[in-house]
Amino acid sequence: MKSFGVLLLFVASLAISLAWVTPEEKCGPHEAWVDCPHCEPTCQDPNAKVCVRFGCEDGCGCQAPFVRHNGECIISTECPNLKENALAPSHKCGAHQTYHEGCGPCFATCEAPSHDICSRFCTGPGCFCDTPYVMHNNECILPEQCPDVGGIV
Repeated sequence: MKSFGVLLLFVASLAISLAWVTPEEKCGPHEAWVDCPHCEPTCQDPNAKVCVRFGCEDGCGCQAPFVRHNGECIISTECPNLKENALAPSHKCGAHQTYHEGCGPCFATCEAPSHDICSRFCTGPGCFCDTPYVMHNNECILPEQCPDVGGIV
């Protein structure tokens, strides 16, 4: 009976140690744990000009010189349509986005879905979501597609 108790204790402690995974260990290839990874470069926005820093959560971000493409980190030279993007990288916008010169319009995010939220600093020229889309992880999605962000949907 005593050996059964020891065995049970061993199995339980092994299960707990295997379940304990640090956030850094959850990152994929070419990713590292970073504070607020929303401003990472993508194939569509290699300079990460469209960036939202408020209301973000820590998570995995691509390590340089890798960029985010379809949820994975790829080397920037492997981006599709690289030659086309190199001709006018700031004018090539993603789905449901429009390029604006100057500071661009006020923009909405999943964390702040109202289009009347404006940054106190110029976000520079770049791609901004078309109404009614909102920015989430450097992509424009419909507000109903936003993940639950601290009770705000």
